[in-house]
Amino acid sequence: MVKLLAVNLPDDASERVRLSHAKAIEELQAAPTIASKIVTCSLADGVVTPVAHELGRVPAFVTASIIRGATATGRIVEVRDGKQNRAKFVTLVATGHGATISVDLLVR
Repeated sequence: MVKLLAVNLPDDASERVRLSHAKAIEELQAAPTIASKIVTCSLADGVVTPVAHELGRVPAFVTASIIRGATATGRIVEVRDGKQNRAKFVTLVATGHGATISVDLLVR
């Protein structure tokens, strides 16, 4: 994240404009969707599947889109047993769908 508040301009008018823009940019950088990724993946029924998210950090939030390709109602859970590097992968298990499913993941 760029720290624009560390710079100062010599005249008052320019400095007020710079400060206003810096605050607006910092507000946008903190918005939840700015640091999000959408990842499309396939999950085989009952198989632990690591999905690379490329955030470069541990995600704060993971949610799946509408499930495509299921033959039954099931569920998707995230595995957090400490064996996976969560800064690189979200590890999911889809169970009860009766088929390999496709989902889009919002990773934030």
